[in-house]
Amino acid sequence: MGNQLQQQHRQQAPTPLRTPRGRSGAAVTVRCQQQQVNKGFSVLEWTSKLVPQGALVTGAKTGWRLAWETMVRELAPQDRSGSYTRPTNAFNERIGAPGFPVESGRYHLYVGNACPWCHRVLLALVFSGLDRHISVGRLADIPEQATRGGWVFQPGPDPVTGARDLWEVYDKLSPGYRGRCTAPLLIDKKSIRPVSNESSDIVRMLGWLALPGASGVELYPQQLRQQIDAMNDKVYRCINIAWRVPRNVYRCINNGVYRAGFATSQAGYDAAVGEMHGLLQELEQQLGQSRFLLGDRVTEADLRLFPTIVRFDAAYAGLFRCGRRRVADYPNLQGWMRDVWQIKVPGSSMQAAACRWVGGVGGGGETAATQQQQWVWGEAAACRCVGEWQIKVPGSSMQVPDTVDVDGCRRSYYSSLFPLNPSGIIPSGPTAADLQLDLPANRGSHEPGAVFYMKEAAAAAAAAAATGAQAAG
Repeated sequence: MGNQLQQQHRQQAPTPLRTPRGRSGAAVTVRCQQQQVNKGFSVLEWTSKLVPQGALVTGAKTGWRLAWETMVRELAPQDRSGSYTRPTNAFNERIGAPGFPVESGRYHLYVGNACPWCHRVLLALVFSGLDRHISVGRLADIPEQATRGGWVFQPGPDPVTGARDLWEVYDKLSPGYRGRCTAPLLIDKKSIRPVSNESSDIVRMLGWLALPGASGVELYPQQLRQQIDAMNDKVYRCINIAWRVPRNVYRCINNGVYRAGFATSQAGYDAAVGEMHGLLQELEQQLGQSRFLLGDRVTEADLRLFPTIVRFDAAYAGLFRCGRRRVADYPNLQGWMRDVWQIKVPGSSMQAAACRWVGGVGGGGETAATQQQQWVWGEAAACRCVGEWQIKVPGSSMQVPDTVDVDGCRRSYYSSLFPLNPSGIIPSGPTAADLQLDLPANRGSHEPGAVFYMKEAAAAAAAAAATGAQAAG
């Protein structure tokens, strides 16, 4: 047995390595091909005996952070605590005021796909059915091509003002303008004057306009105005509705994601995220008891919350570090999001050919051309687009899914906000398909009569309530 084991061992033993020799018998050097690796400047290797690694790493981190903080503050102003502070807007006129008559075709609205403030205004325009009367131009988010800010016209120029980017529009409206060049922006095309660049004012303004063919949807019914204002405060300014006590001076959800993403201090970030998810949990409980935020019908409060929630998992959870919990982890909130997505808007029609993105939903494989798309709505007979777009024929209804390209938002946030993502790498998801927005919400009918207050009915209800109050008095 021992002899057999020794024989097997000799058979299995590896053949000893032999040094290759040339014809003369001299040893030949064998060079192994090594994979080429980019090690940068190999600073840690060649300085290790001169500078301690700790000092080198600390210096690099300090310099990098100083540069990063400077870029973030340029992008998003900070207070002394390192928390993002949103500046005020410059234009606050309204349609119907002196010099701004209520007139069909007179006004033009600039919006950008990535911006949730623009999205709420576009939703208000579509819900009100005023898209026939107010033309809309889409802005592309390309900071490298913008004079200031990030919004440009692609393909340009702007058909209304001839501007190449939004800064030029502001400069034409107010020569020498030095403030923030933000969207949304509503202008008077006849006089080339600004009306408003405050999204909340524009939303309310559109709800009050009375023009032929409007949908009749009432997002701010008289009997719910106090509750809507309170809910808007709660979502935007962290006000406790029950006790009317400000939790703190910061914003919770709409602006809370930006406070978290642009924070330059740990304390500022922790405060933003803590308040945000605290309120999201409250809304989760509330939406377990009612279909929408304030009952069984859509109001302005739902319209203002939806743009942030539909972008949350795709952009804010990752890039803005808000992902302690995703919308997918709040089942009632997720159901509400799908419910709003599936609403059928009555009588909305983008008569001047609306465009809708249909391709390239991947994470980073899109070409430069497909990242510079623009929707142009309004007076043109056809849609002027670049790349793989699908033209919606005039007269077709525009619904909630047509108001935002979720995958475009993800690409824009990750590619445009350089200080937050210097690599420029775009995550492969979550995509719009991953969010399963078309999955049945099972929260009720999506027919307009089942989800909207209508102005005639709302007026009758308010009158009845007033009559009842007088009788009780």
